[in-house]
Amino acid sequence: MKIITYKINESVILDHISTDKFKKARFSITFSLPADIKHYAAGALLFPVSMRATEEFPDFASLCRRCDELYAVDISDTASTRGGVSFRGLRAGMLDNKYAEDGVDILDGAMHIMSQIILAPVMSKKDIENEKLNAKNRIKAQKNSAFRFAWQRFREIMMKDYPGTLSAEDAISSIDALSKEGLEKYRRFMQEHANIEFFYCGEQSPERVTELIKKHFSPLLEKRKTLPLKPAKFTSKEPKYINEMGNYSQSQLICGFSSDTLISDPDFYAAELANEVFGEGPVSKLFLNLREKKSLCYLCASDYNEIAGVLTVESGIDARDREKAQKEIFAQLLSLQRGKISDAELEAAKMAIYADCAEAEDHPEDYEEFSRLARVFGGPSTIDEYREGISKVNKDDIAA
Repeated sequence: MKIITYKINESVILDHISTDKFKKARFSITFSLPADIKHYAAGALLFPVSMRATEEFPDFASLCRRCDELYAVDISDTASTRGGVSFRGLRAGMLDNKYAEDGVDILDGAMHIMSQIILAPVMSKKDIENEKLNAKNRIKAQKNSAFRFAWQRFREIMMKDYPGTLSAEDAISSIDALSKEGLEKYRRFMQEHANIEFFYCGEQSPERVTELIKKHFSPLLEKRKTLPLKPAKFTSKEPKYINEMGNYSQSQLICGFSSDTLISDPDFYAAELANEVFGEGPVSKLFLNLREKKSLCYLCASDYNEIAGVLTVESGIDARDREKAQKEIFAQLLSLQRGKISDAELEAAKMAIYADCAEAEDHPEDYEEFSRLARVFGGPSTIDEYREGISKVNKDDIAA
């Protein structure tokens, strides 16, 4: 598959994949804005609230019935914040038109529903209060899981000053303070100032998709003053060692390390492979040493955030083994830095990433993600480009 980007106007683009590989098509719209914690609650709740009722669909049940009439179109909201940029939007999965009977235009119908959610939401106070309650309950529920709560506290501590980071307490306060007027104001702000990207994967031509976008989303295509997206880099701090107590049967140890390497840097591919050798896979240094040889943890894995430049290690441990586990994590990282990487480790790491690339080729959303990240943050814009970059990395690159 090949993704091609079409410019609809100065601030609106269409990423298009023409393929008959799947029976289902995918369509999405994403609004991109600089991350701002004052918009946290409105950004998180806008689309969940808007999906509850629109001018044409007075309640969620009627919207769902229309989705069912269109061969069970699946519409959901998307929300993430990465590298100082907030992404909010809607996505739809649907049967391709050629499989529909009686000439039903499923894509046209799906776009109409999505346009109602974006352009004509009712947003009653009752629906807003219900979604506020749901959002707060999800945040509070994180305390019931040692794993989720540990990650929440990690982000609050290490990424405290990073754009878009909010503590659980502040997030709940922000949600409590959100009003109907505030939500409507944010909706107008987003539509007037966000960069907008549409994505389509299926058998419809780019001309046909563009035609439908202009039909259903014309207010978004008018001249607008968009805000520039400025990717943020995490700046390293003095080392911190935090211990927090909780009534959990298993303890969690999370280590975070800052890095100067981002997705747009030449040594990005080396950082990706360093993470794979270190702790990403089942033959990594952390898995084989911490878990298999020394039995210091129930699980252990590393992850590399290529947007912020942060390497993390997460492990489930017995609290009594904390110092031993932490010491071994640091020892394996030092081993990596000293270039103690066997040919087998390097080959296994590359094969694991190649396997991920092959799997990604069956998921249109991964093509969408590659294109979006490259546009906003730099780095590889296609899976093939990423695979090629990985193939050129050697052991000295990883150690460096």
